[in-house]
Amino acid sequence: MALNFSQALMEAKRRAQLSGRPLSRQEASGIAEGYANTASERLARAKTVALQEEQNRTNLLAVQQQNEQAAVNAQLAQDALDAKTAKDAADAKLAQDAFDAKTAKDAADAKLAQEAFDAKLAQDAADFAQRQFETNAQMAAAEKAAKLAATGQKITAGVGGAVAGGAAGGAIGGMISGAEAGSVAGPWGTAIGAAVGLVAGLVGANNSYLCTETNKQAGLNKTSVQFLNTFKEYAEKNHKGVLDFYLRVGPRIVKAIEKNKGEETKQFYDDLKDKMVGPVIELTRSGNLELAFQLYQEMTLDLIFTFTPELFKEAETVIKSDEGLKEAA
Repeated sequence: MALNFSQALMEAKRRAQLSGRPLSRQEASGIAEGYANTASERLARAKTVALQEEQNRTNLLAVQQQNEQAAVNAQLAQDALDAKTAKDAADAKLAQDAFDAKTAKDAADAKLAQEAFDAKLAQDAADFAQRQFETNAQMAAAEKAAKLAATGQKITAGVGGAVAGGAAGGAIGGMISGAEAGSVAGPWGTAIGAAVGLVAGLVGANNSYLCTETNKQAGLNKTSVQFLNTFKEYAEKNHKGVLDFYLRVGPRIVKAIEKNKGEETKQFYDDLKDKMVGPVIELTRSGNLELAFQLYQEMTLDLIFTFTPELFKEAETVIKSDEGLKEAA
């Protein structure tokens, strides 16, 4: 580091004292002259240092400004990136929302389509079941009519001239004609079924609701009741299981007839008495008790089929069981 004049003079005195002598005038003058000779050089050097320091400050300021600008640029770039990232995220969310909405709509459309398909399948199944039911009903009715016709032929042959020539013979013929015409679902079928319920009641152990109702609506004479009691004794001995079943379901059949016929209930029981009870009584009178029971049984099935179809399967089971017992005997 360069010394100024005072510092140089003091340094010379210190060294002289260290040597054990004072600083001479000549030495002092030499220091002053030497310092004066180097003054311009020191000034130039000082200016150079000052210029260098200024340049350093300028450079430092420039670097600081550059750093600040770089920081601003970096922030701007980051802001732009953030904005783009946010926009991309928003666009992605919109795209996802649109995709989700389309997926939900597709799922809803698929569900509606499946429900429509299921509904059509259900409707087709219901239509098929209805057609099958109607077909089965027609087949069952036709089968019953055929059985009734066959029974009627046996009845006509069994009764002979004594019945066929009288009013009861006419009733039997009318009954058979109705059965052969397949009218089980019509008025004759209704009368056939109701008649069986009547006979079942008359021969039951305690007399049934149908018997009471027929007496109330149409009236029965003592002779008819006597023959029906004879029939009852035969049926109880040979077909008790069937009779017990009809006696048990009698109240339901009576209610079903009343509900179905309404104001026509009395006319129904009048037809029952006039057109259907007669053949059973005449067969009993002529001693053809098994034929009378066959007629009674077929008509009873028609009654159940017409008014209480929910009991039809059970009735068939009871009859088959009865037939099995007869075969075993």
